[in-house]
Amino acid sequence: MIDDAETAAQTSTLARLREGLFHPLSDSDTDSGVESSPLQNALSPGTIDVHGDFVEVGDQYARTYWLTGWRKRPSGNFLKSLQTLTGVDFDLRLRARPVEKADAIERLKPKIKDIDADISDRQEVDDIESSVMTEDVHYYQGMYKLLKQTTVQPFDLNGYLTVRAGSKRALDLAEEQIKQGYESPETLTLDVAKRRALEDAEEPVLNAVEDTPAELSAISSSRADELFKSGAPGARDQYNELSWKDHTTMVCDGALGALFPFARSTVQDEDGVEYGRSEHHGQKIIASQFERGGAGHKITLADSGSGKTYHAGKQALRWWLGKEDRTVIFLDTMGGFYQHTEAVNGNRIVVDGNTTINPLLIQETPETVMETKDVDPFGMARDSAVSWILSIIKAQGGDPDDFKHLVSEIVTETYREAGIYPGRPETHGRESPTMDDFIEKTTTMLENPTEYTLSGHNIEGEEVKQEVRQFLRKLVGFKKHGRYQHLIGESEVTLEEGQVNYLDLQQIEALGTADKSTMLQLLLRNVYEMVKRAPEETIFVVDEAHYLLHSEEMLPWLQQAARHWRHYNAGLWFLSHRPDEFISGDEDGAGHKNAIRGQCTTTEFFRLKDLDWSVGRAFGLNESQYNFVTSQAVTGEADVGYSTGIVGFSDEEEWYTFEVASGDFEDALLSYNPDKHGAFKSYIRRFVSDPGALDRVFGAEDSNEERTDRAVGKDEDEESDGHTDGTDGDERTAQATNKDENEETGDGPGPLESALAAIHKEDQSAADETTDSTAGTANALSADDDSTGTTTTETDGEDESANETEERETPTEATEDEQEERSTENTDDEPDDEAPEDESEDERQEITTITGIGESYSSQLREVGIETVDDLAAADLNSLEEEEVLISSTLLEKWIGTARTECTTSSDTAADEQPGKPDSGGSAPGDVEVSLDDDD
Repeated sequence: MIDDAETAAQTSTLARLREGLFHPLSDSDTDSGVESSPLQNALSPGTIDVHGDFVEVGDQYARTYWLTGWRKRPSGNFLKSLQTLTGVDFDLRLRARPVEKADAIERLKPKIKDIDADISDRQEVDDIESSVMTEDVHYYQGMYKLLKQTTVQPFDLNGYLTVRAGSKRALDLAEEQIKQGYESPETLTLDVAKRRALEDAEEPVLNAVEDTPAELSAISSSRADELFKSGAPGARDQYNELSWKDHTTMVCDGALGALFPFARSTVQDEDGVEYGRSEHHGQKIIASQFERGGAGHKITLADSGSGKTYHAGKQALRWWLGKEDRTVIFLDTMGGFYQHTEAVNGNRIVVDGNTTINPLLIQETPETVMETKDVDPFGMARDSAVSWILSIIKAQGGDPDDFKHLVSEIVTETYREAGIYPGRPETHGRESPTMDDFIEKTTTMLENPTEYTLSGHNIEGEEVKQEVRQFLRKLVGFKKHGRYQHLIGESEVTLEEGQVNYLDLQQIEALGTADKSTMLQLLLRNVYEMVKRAPEETIFVVDEAHYLLHSEEMLPWLQQAARHWRHYNAGLWFLSHRPDEFISGDEDGAGHKNAIRGQCTTTEFFRLKDLDWSVGRAFGLNESQYNFVTSQAVTGEADVGYSTGIVGFSDEEEWYTFEVASGDFEDALLSYNPDKHGAFKSYIRRFVSDPGALDRVFGAEDSNEERTDRAVGKDEDEESDGHTDGTDGDERTAQATNKDENEETGDGPGPLESALAAIHKEDQSAADETTDSTAGTANALSADDDSTGTTTTETDGEDESANETEERETPTEATEDEQEERSTENTDDEPDDEAPEDESEDERQEITTITGIGESYSSQLREVGIETVDDLAAADLNSLEEEEVLISSTLLEKWIGTARTECTTSSDTAADEQPGKPDSGGSAPGDVEVSLDDDD
């Protein structure tokens, strides 16, 4: 219990202290005769040197202007242009002193009389000024009536504007002038540079107060010291008090209200995260993207190197650390979030071009969400799978609209077959079907088409059969060795709730735009399913997010997902350098992009020098903000210790300019570069005060070398399966090889191959019935000859006729190996007759099977004679460099090593399985090929 006497004594002490600080000193204690207080003296600068109409205070030169000409009926917030001005150090001091109404009325009476008399005199000589003065007298007469008849409160208003410039601004300006040849470093002094910097800083400030709508007059004077002190916070109005004339203007409280806000506002959300410090008033901007009154989605737009990744990583980690069980998911293709994940022992998942991701994944939705929210989890899963499959059809040259209804029906039936039903969320926790199940359901529909008709009539069934036949031809990419074979099976991507997850897509950077978009769609779908299980809020940070908007089939689902994510307290955070991709154009007639942008309640810009003015306006930027983004924002590459950006919130009228900076440790963490700094643990140890604690966090078994390999991306084991599970590289390669062998030596062809074979067999039979036997034989031989080299059409999916030719059925005696051989691309027009029967399959594999080699890279390699994996394995790095191949040496070296590893593994496997060649009388697949070619 606190003693009352003690409390009273403490209160008395505090009261005396406050009285001593704020009570003005007597006139005898001051030299100037103007009263001041100890607090004012403590806050005042030590010395002020007056130089004509400006003063020198410490390191700065400053000039103060007296503001006059206050408008009698000002518009609201008429000083906004001054308050939003950036890049200049200035202070605005407004003094408003209430006036007794009776005194105000008495002051108005003689003023009105004097103006009336002056008007009469001027009217007698036809002076045009009389009309202007008539407006003045009407204003004062109106004020007089208001004061007499209403509760309006009068005020005496006065204002001062101080502009400053220090050494930094002076040196920056001097450096620019020297570069342009306007000044010489030998003759330019710091004093002159500061004066010019002050004049340079004054220009935009004076323009803001003198132009419309403020239209004030800014007057400087040789009484610079009095002006400066009058404009200082906490000081008295010495300029007015020591003048023979009253410098105040009497206004009503409405005019005073039009001045607001006196200072820039800020955002201070309780559960928010720091964006940076305001460039205007230095206060922290702390905001939560989930408290903006709508969906918690966000867009950050900036050029590469501007600081957006640094800022996003810093903010996401701080947000995750702010509360237990929050989940963060990073996704990018440049390795930009590796260190963030390592620092918190997060879950890093390397995704390459062979990582299996299940497009049909669905998981149970929590009952609490189903009871309180308007969500359709089955519809979301179905629409996502349909849009993705249609995007595959489009990538292979087909028209998605031709199969939209059919694909939706097959997807729904595939889910039903797995025991997952619409409107029954309790069934969504069952094992999800895969693309294998989807293809099997498609072939079932082909075999029994009448079961999927309304009437059950054979005519309707035949129509369904024809549609399914056409659709199956578009799925050739899912065959063995096909472009999308790796997407058949259970998903290999496992995200952890309540942790920092990193989907590292560095190894698909070389893929084309369509393939990147496809992969991002699948990952977004898997993330959505995880979000439903997350115990707390989730943020999904997507770098290069504009790839998501490239798919017309994906846009409706993405718009719906953006709306549904808010039900799970989850937010999408799009990072991109392409703001135009978030604006609907002619290709997006339904306006999905605009709707997605509209659901993002937070928008950030860092430096974006090529931003189009029309795009900036679509995001709500005015001319000043547009100029800041395109030319004034400081980039991270400027290496000045900070970067600057601008942020707008949907529930705020204005944009906030902020500065992003970090402490030494945080900056070291966020700036880590594996190529430059080496092993992460060794690097970060230098910035940690307790290295022992660091070892305990990472664990003794986690060696520096392992983390270095993982950071730089040189671990070929990761390229094999895309996981960082610590498995030995050779073991992984062997496992991958065994897996391929098991798939290729299964019992007979898969359902897709069988269905396609049946389709082409029917086509061939129909063709035989309408042509003579000689022509039929020639056509069969021609079809067989053409089928040798059409896997490029199969994998790249160009046109339907090419796919039909590729899938022409060979004689029924052909073995499974022969079928597999015909599904593999062979770019040679004439195969070698003497080729051994046990030729390893790697020698016939396209180089695109190597992770990271897409169509762009493969075309460059073909120009120098490298067409297969075997060619790549035999290639010499120095020779390729001499031929000026436009591919980095690092990538070439890695691909050559991978090719040689695959060839060695395949050779060893082949030697174990086939110790000797079959005799000449055997029926090896190669004999059939040679026989056909010889006859041809």
